[in-house]
Amino acid sequence: MTSLVWFRRDLRISDNPALQLALQSSDPVIPVYIHDPDEAYGWRPGAASNWYLHQSICALKTDLATYNLPLVILKGPLLQTLVSFAQNMNAHRVVWNRIYEPEWRTLDTRIEHALREAAMEPDIQHDHSLIVPGSFTNKSGTPYKIFTPFWRRIEPGILDYHPEFLGEPLVQERAPIQAMDGRMPSLSPDELGLLDLFPWHERLNQYWTAGESAARHSLSIAINNLPHYPVQRDFPATEGSTRLSTALHFGEISPWRVIDALRPAWSGEWGKAASRGAMALGRQLGWREFAIHQLNAYPRSPDQSTKPEFDTSAIWSTDLESLRAWQSGRTGFALVDAGMRQLWETGWMHNRVRMITASFLTKHLGLHWRSGARWFWDTLVDADLSNNTQGWQWVAGCGCDAAPYYRIFNPERQAQRFDPEGEYVKRWLGSTSTPNPEMIDLAQARDSALARYHLFRNQLGSVETQ
Repeated sequence: MTSLVWFRRDLRISDNPALQLALQSSDPVIPVYIHDPDEAYGWRPGAASNWYLHQSICALKTDLATYNLPLVILKGPLLQTLVSFAQNMNAHRVVWNRIYEPEWRTLDTRIEHALREAAMEPDIQHDHSLIVPGSFTNKSGTPYKIFTPFWRRIEPGILDYHPEFLGEPLVQERAPIQAMDGRMPSLSPDELGLLDLFPWHERLNQYWTAGESAARHSLSIAINNLPHYPVQRDFPATEGSTRLSTALHFGEISPWRVIDALRPAWSGEWGKAASRGAMALGRQLGWREFAIHQLNAYPRSPDQSTKPEFDTSAIWSTDLESLRAWQSGRTGFALVDAGMRQLWETGWMHNRVRMITASFLTKHLGLHWRSGARWFWDTLVDADLSNNTQGWQWVAGCGCDAAPYYRIFNPERQAQRFDPEGEYVKRWLGSTSTPNPEMIDLAQARDSALARYHLFRNQLGSVETQ
């Protein structure tokens, strides 16, 4: 019985439901990765994300080789390429892990149908999220729209559940897969065309190491730092963030692996400080989970505000010069500019600074949140459709569970609170650099934002001071 394991955003060997199922019931097992350069399944990945994907595929190929499992790399239209390759391999079954994004779910349905027509068995496993999106509702029978009750609902069950698939794959006894009479053509990762010809991405090598081993190492560091995590995570000059978002997006580590590592601290075995840290980090996983469920419930949210009145075109600025100044870190506000420079240089930005830069774009500059979301999508190595959408709609005030529309982060006060010594700003702007002139008056821009938001709100409400 030959099974194909189709890798997508589950680029790891351990804790991989699809791989484990295939290894337990089939021999041989053939891993395959397919790149569709013309894919129309959701937002086309950005340049930074493609760079990281290239590195992660290389790491997976190396890891699988240690278990005598060669990764077959193909390029072409996903459905046709997968079905054709499976037929060439005389596969009885194709196993893969689901991606809970609207276009991918539609594609999965089409592939299931095509495989059955070709007399092969499709088998899709749950992965990428803790709980299957859409599998539960609130008391009204509708999807949860507020994070806190959502998290209260799922947190106890998450702590009590121990997935059977956690662990190392059982492949040590397998013999190497032979070439099967030339029926296993495979490209090299370089032939997928994920890297730009202009080598701008070489600078990212100093900031990132892709692959399952690196992800597990980052998790170990995060676990050791749990007592300090609740405080340090808000200060961008420290190394308080776990930076696991990229590994989670590409599936180099599973969310259940993170939960499992947190259990002893979460339950109080390591003391109160570690317990608080575990709960804080667990809550961040909860926000990731909430974002996945929200995208499932509101499949048009990447392009449309969940609260549709926010898409009224007349209220948003179309000033492209302001957008370019924000993108290139030339706003004249140090914390905003430092964040945008960090993003351009490293493909990542501290979460606190993400909120501040997003608030500045949508509220002080009055530009639509989609302009910022698309820029983040192209420049973040951890660009994730659900997280990116929720983050931007939260800041803009147009998501289900969003910051109040009157919450406008003051970048100068935020810098005083979270970068009091200016270490983060100096790191990315330089201590001797001449700052750009401030492109706006913060007070006037804030008043304009409140007036703009008042156009589609029944009441102004009380103003929250930042």
